[in-house]
Amino acid sequence: YSAHQYEKLKKLSLTGNRLILNMSSAWVPPFKLNTIDLRSCRMGPRFPSWLKAQRGFNYLDIYDVGILDMIPSWFPNASYAADYLNISYNQIRGEISTSLKFLNATVIDMSSNLFQGKLPLLNA
Repeated sequence: YSAHQYEKLKKLSLTGNRLILNMSSAWVPPFKLNTIDLRSCRMGPRFPSWLKAQRGFNYLDIYDVGILDMIPSWFPNASYAADYLNISYNQIRGEISTSLKFLNATVIDMSSNLFQGKLPLLNA
C-alpha cells in the first residue's frame, strides 16, 4: 500500500483495539484529519509528533495511549480548533501554556496527567 492512497482521509478511529502505533518522529502523514480517535492504542512514550501536521483538527481522543512526555510547545497551535479534546490518563507533564485556547471546545479532558501551574482562561 502507498501512503498516498490515504490523502483524502479525514477520520481515523482505532479506539479500543490496543494497537501499537509505531511512527517515526520524522513521519509526516499524507492526510489532514478532522477526527483522531485513538483511545487505548499504544503510541507512547513520546508525544506523537505527527499530530503537529494535523493542525486544526476538531476531535482528538488519545486517552490512555501511554504518553510519558512533556506537552510539546506546538500543541496549542495544533489543537486550537478542537471541540472535543481528551488527552487524559497518560503521564503528560509540564505547564499548560497560556496560549492554549479552545475556541470551540465542548469537552476538554486533561485529567490524570502530571500538569502543573495555573490554568489559563478557557475562552479569553
